[in-house]
Amino acid sequence: MKRHYIILLVALAVLSGSLVAAGATTRERDEQLRGYVDATQTADLPYWMPRLGVNAKLTQYSPEALEQQLDLMRAAHITWVRQFARWDEIEPSRGEYDWTQWDVIVEAFADAPDLQLVAVLMNSPAWAHESQADGTNTTPPDDPASFADFARAFAQRYGATIDHYQIWDEPNLDDAWGGFDPRPAEYAALLREAYSAIHGTDEGAMVIAAALAPTTEQRGDNISDVLYLRDLFALGANDYADAFAAKPYGFDSSPLDRTVDVDTLNFSRIVSLREEMVRNGAGTKPLWASNWGWNSLPDDWNGDPSIWGSVSADQQVQYTLAALDRAEREWAWLGGMILHQWQPDTEPTDPQWGFALIDQNDTPTPLYEALAARPQQSHAVNGLYFPANPFTRYSGVWTFGELGADIGWISDSQLEFDFVGRDVALLLREDNYVAFLYPTIDGEPANATPRDASGNAFINLKSGSESPELRLVPVARELADGTHTLRIVADRGWDRWAFAGFVVSSGDLSAPYNRQIGVALFAAVVAGLAAVVTAVQIDWSPLLRPFIGLWQKFGDVGQLAASVITSLALMVGMLLTWGDAVPALFRREPVQFGLAILTAGLLYVEPGLVLSLLASLVLFVIFFHRIEYGLILTIFYAPFFLFPVDLYRFAFPMSELVILITGAAWALRKLTEWGRMRQSANSAFPAPNLYERLRRFHALDWGVVAWAALGILSLTWATYSDTAFTELRTLILEPALFYLILRTIPFDKRLMLRLIDALLLAGVIVCIVGLYLYLRGEAIITAEEGARRLASVYGSPNNVGLLLGRCIPFVFAFILLS
Repeated sequence: MKRHYIILLVALAVLSGSLVAAGATTRERDEQLRGYVDATQTADLPYWMPRLGVNAKLTQYSPEALEQQLDLMRAAHITWVRQFARWDEIEPSRGEYDWTQWDVIVEAFADAPDLQLVAVLMNSPAWAHESQADGTNTTPPDDPASFADFARAFAQRYGATIDHYQIWDEPNLDDAWGGFDPRPAEYAALLREAYSAIHGTDEGAMVIAAALAPTTEQRGDNISDVLYLRDLFALGANDYADAFAAKPYGFDSSPLDRTVDVDTLNFSRIVSLREEMVRNGAGTKPLWASNWGWNSLPDDWNGDPSIWGSVSADQQVQYTLAALDRAEREWAWLGGMILHQWQPDTEPTDPQWGFALIDQNDTPTPLYEALAARPQQSHAVNGLYFPANPFTRYSGVWTFGELGADIGWISDSQLEFDFVGRDVALLLREDNYVAFLYPTIDGEPANATPRDASGNAFINLKSGSESPELRLVPVARELADGTHTLRIVADRGWDRWAFAGFVVSSGDLSAPYNRQIGVALFAAVVAGLAAVVTAVQIDWSPLLRPFIGLWQKFGDVGQLAASVITSLALMVGMLLTWGDAVPALFRREPVQFGLAILTAGLLYVEPGLVLSLLASLVLFVIFFHRIEYGLILTIFYAPFFLFPVDLYRFAFPMSELVILITGAAWALRKLTEWGRMRQSANSAFPAPNLYERLRRFHALDWGVVAWAALGILSLTWATYSDTAFTELRTLILEPALFYLILRTIPFDKRLMLRLIDALLLAGVIVCIVGLYLYLRGEAIITAEEGARRLASVYGSPNNVGLLLGRCIPFVFAFILLS
């Protein structure tokens, strides 16, 4: 018997350590690689474009000086030059345009095709916002159609040279919205009109939504860029923009600071905006970094202080180069990265000079020299590439268009694609036709495609469904690091536009984490099975008898109080473990995670996790004996699903955690009851068969079953599978689990009243918190006509109303009925 106890303890220790290792590695992976995309594993990406650009004030230069500045830009490998086109300066009177400055600029760029202008259409003349007498030149026009007329005229005049237009700048700040509170709906209307006007003139133009300023404010004068973008998508802006834009200044932190949080301003903040794009179906559109960089002012600076933080000159160079490297390796979805800025046209005391590539003495700064010395890209790297790109050579008869490349009708269509990476794939348009591609890598058959009888690697362009499909087809995996050449010979397939893109990856950065997680989970499964098999062979009754007696002495009130106290201990433990932005548990190195599996993991467990595990275990035991306590606590914690936020984000809201523990305890209890029934030799009443059990179902039971089944089935057509699975778990499956448990335990008036009391107690706490914050002037939403509404523990007063709308009927029932 002692041997069984030893085996059980070892198995539980290994199980605990394995789960710790799996969870820690998962969190480390998700934190370190948030925003990372392996381009060979998804086609939900924009096409690659050159990255480096710079903001400039080109109107400060004479025509001769402008040519010299453009030469300097080319020497620094700059592609994009972002320049404001101020409507108030170009059309000071309605219908009267002054194109003088812009004619000079566009003519200079027409002679420099390797430089691309990004024209930011901004500001409005006084005649366009006459109804807003106190407005400034950043005030939006009274009628968006008047701005659209300007955008149309601008595109008609310069469309032959300019392909990229950005509509306004920083509309989420009141300073850029005429001093008025920013309103996403107003900007969405402006964007819609400008988009239609520009595309009506130049179908091939790229219209970029305004670059949003990074801010943590959520209402009033300024609105968080993340929340503002979310509102734009809700207003349908995805249909009126070819790209979106952010301003990921580095402030005081390194570009390798991987904190992604709405309350943190850093370079990684741009990941939050990308996630909003993916959630709203805009994954194939690029996200531009319209302004970014680190401000570096000299030690003897006597001008105004920088609002963007400050770093040393050496740090500015290091951070900028590291940011470019990180973006190229991890962010295949990123568009142009436009530094702020070339040479400010402002006062010598303006801290914008801390960003300058050309200083006040017209001398290149160390940052400029570093960019000029940075090796220029000569091969394709991580990303999705349009068939017509600088790294592909075609021979034979090919046709190129918006769909990609079409194979020629003469049987000599071939191509060569140069890339640096370990994996390469093709984005192909397959259909019900017969055609083949024969790929080789560095003269050898590609290793990720089938082989024919002669040993040649081939790709069949006939789709499996015999209908049109755009499919990502792996060509080669796990190549040696270095430069490679993909050569493809096409056999038939003309008029099908088979080639939609090339995809390159330097290797999946998540692979080492995934392997480690797999090993940990395998160890957990083996240890769990060993623990179960051993536990079944142990007689637990002598050990449990004293605890059962003690538990029974508590009585109903004492048992419920113990459950509440234990659940609070669980919350505290979760907060201690998960509350930090970078949980202490997950700061361990991968090697330590491996050791955690071998040494049972408990050596590395933090006190917070110990408290959480102990509290979970105690709750499990309590719920095993009193299932109804789990249901009562689930209802009590349900209104607090957003508190604390860190717990909600990194783990679970308490209500979800409690119902899962309750479900596990309920399942074990039912399994135990079934086992006792099966083992009882004196049972005179055989268990009812399946038919008899089904007859006990009533209409509501079948409704819940159908509801859960439909929810599971809906995953098959969900566009956003991650979000859909979360909604399925929290809104359908867990409520169904609550209902299932409630239906299978004795239900009487006493239990019903306790469930209602739990809801009312939660409502009272929400009211007390809301009133307290209201009196302190916090968590208040100003609604129509200045009405001040309390938000309590929620982000909206509507949530408070929804909760109280469920509580008040019960209150009146208790008052009116005996």
